[in-house]
Amino acid sequence: MAELRSQIRISTSDEVGKLAAGAGLLARAGVNILSLCAWVEGTTGHMLLITDDNEKACSVLKGAVDKCEMGEVVTVMVPNKPGAMQAGGDALAKAGINVKHIHATAAGSDALIVLDTSDNAQAVKILG
Repeated sequence: MAELRSQIRISTSDEVGKLAAGAGLLARAGVNILSLCAWVEGTTGHMLLITDDNEKACSVLKGAVDKCEMGEVVTVMVPNKPGAMQAGGDALAKAGINVKHIHATAAGSDALIVLDTSDNAQAVKILG
């Protein structure tokens, strides 16, 4: 089932321990991380997070990061098996919807896919 969700976009300095410090702040505030993608470009660290309370998460992280903002993404659960993403990818391509960013994780028999597309509302309809 696909749905529109809010995702946090974080930018911060690239420093040893920054991820651990942010995760600790969220844990102490009782915020659970549901999805995380992180990388470094130059001297800046970037994180994409979906939590069980994104507004609280941004509030808690405000003093620890340079920027914390929210944006809309599509999440979809698919079976964790070869080719599971192909049908959805084909359907999005056929509809002319561009995937701007994607990250995914699998656990057991299911995989969670997080997408930012050129038309998130239509992507949800297509991915069901």
